[in-house]
Amino acid sequence: MSIMHPLQKIELESILPQQKWNDIGGYEHIKKKIKQAVEWSIIKHETYKKLGAKPLSGILLYGCGKTLMVQALVTESHMNVICIDGPKIYSKYLGDTEKIIRGLFKRARQIIPCIVFIDELDSIASKREWDCSNSSGVNERVLSTLLNEIDGIQELKQVIIIGCTNKLDQIDDALLRPGRFDQLIYIGLPNESERLNILQIMSKKVSFNNDVNLNELSKSTNLFTGADLENLIRESGLCALRENILSTKIYNRHIEIVLKNKIKNLK
Repeated sequence: MSIMHPLQKIELESILPQQKWNDIGGYEHIKKKIKQAVEWSIIKHETYKKLGAKPLSGILLYGCGKTLMVQALVTESHMNVICIDGPKIYSKYLGDTEKIIRGLFKRARQIIPCIVFIDELDSIASKREWDCSNSSGVNERVLSTLLNEIDGIQELKQVIIIGCTNKLDQIDDALLRPGRFDQLIYIGLPNESERLNILQIMSKKVSFNNDVNLNELSKSTNLFTGADLENLIRESGLCALRENILSTKIYNRHIEIVLKNKIKNLK
């Protein structure tokens, strides 16, 4: 997506693909945790108030499968959403990145209840260094603007921020204080039963021959992410087509060929 001057386009938003919770295999405890964190904070904020508790302002997801979880949340929550692609928010014009951030949060306040999703949060909220190498101080100004905007929606109670990162250690500590990103949720590698569940969901869309044993496949794909499993099946399909352009099924031999190469690369 091309970046326009904020005076031309203040909403620097990306579109998230439609996804359902049932399309995500495994991770039942993680899915429940995310749904509760968002729905309780937005829908049941009055209950929080009566109990003397504060709803969450933000959730930070790290690990694997983060974006998929957010896609399902956005699809099924029926709430307004503003999606920000962190690396693309920077503008070459002085002060414009800060204007873009302020504009996006202003819009969030106008369309409550609203989820503000920031992908690759570390790109706009990295730790401030004492010996700042950036002479213009752009990163620090952007972070300061983001902190101010997050603080400004705390009392609103109907806006929640969801951040995703692969670099948790690079996120500035100020963002992790209470009232900002209150809850950190780690999404780890799927275990064997979760891998089986992921493969079973895939099997509804892909034609496997009878010799494909998903139970055995889930056992032989240790350390695979959901994306790895998806790529494994996709490449197995291509392998079947290379063998026979008229092929309509994936046989176990196709999976074995691809799996052998992938395991070799993992080592």
